Amino acid sequence: MRPRLFRTCFALALGTSFLLQSNSAKAGWVDFGRESNGQTVSLTADVDNVLVSVVTVHWLTKEGQSRELTMVLDGLGNHVIKKFPKVSPEAPLEVGNYGTDLPGGLVKGSVSPYLYSLPFKDSAHDLEQGPLGSYSHYQGSGAENAYDFAMDEGTPVCAARGGIVVSAGDGSSVGGPDPEMSGAGNFVDIGHDDGTVGEYFHFKHHGLLVLVGERVSAGQVIGLSGATGHANGPHLHFGVYRNISGAKRISLPIVFRGPQGEPLKLQEGTSYYPNGSMAWSEKFRAFVAVGCECLMVPIVFFAALFFSKKHARRRAEELRRLSD
Repeated sequence: MRPRLFRTCFALALGTSFLLQSNSAKAGWVDFGRESNGQTVSLTADVDNVLVSVVTVHWLTKEGQSRELTMVLDGLGNHVIKKFPKVSPEAPLEVGNYGTDLPGGLVKGSVSPYLYSLPFKDSAHDLEQGPLGSYSHYQGSGAENAYDFAMDEGTPVCAARGGIVVSAGDGSSVGGPDPEMSGAGNFVDIGHDDGTVGEYFHFKHHGLLVLVGERVSAGQVIGLSGATGHANGPHLHFGVYRNISGAKRISLPIVFRGPQGEPLKLQEGTSYYPNGSMAWSEKFRAFVAVGCECLMVPIVFFAALFFSKKHARRRAEELRRLSD
């Protein structure tokens, strides 16, 4: 599932122009801070007007050593980034604050809010694995926030967001469940205008319909699905990441667009149409589940009422026998 090293480096080189563009749009800000109590010292980040941010915090330890930590901040409000015992030599004495010093009040490496289209058309597809899935999206996999959609081989795959194809390859004809096959998958990487990169993986042999350097639009067919690389069967792996430095990258959370243009949270094992609506089988299943839940209330009530009346009649009969 993980992309090869040269893909990351190539995307970084070709994506430089996108990174420069990200400084021209207002995306929000972050304030780093330091909080201390009797036992611990915490690094904090207060985030505003940023859907997803990749940020680097710098701090000076008690011993005068410089430290830094890069992370993804998902959501608004105050975040505790890391806690240290107060006696730890690594505990921050002073924290660098880059939140309001950047051009336009931007977060370094911030990602403008964007609602992604589902990367397919015409028919519904099951979500086989979502973020932090145990099969291959586990913590440390490099694909922690990615999605796997079930697709028959040859299904058209669409760009979930517009951009420029920064790297691609479809010369492989092999695939299988062995993780060693991860480097054999056919892929397309699309650079977005905010510096992020969308990766599409497991295309069939010679199944790509776009070329490196080509600009594509959201919804455009970019290739045909397959099962090349690390795969149990034909499906599409879709993820978004940002390069941090060199070959280092961070997997970013993805927010999809729902039927009414609202943010959509996908659920594993559920089938979705391209517009984000659930397939009828899933709607029916959800309806039945809610209906059964609603029916349980009156069933429990009348059952309790029935048994309480039955108990009362038995008690009354016992009292009459005793009085006789």
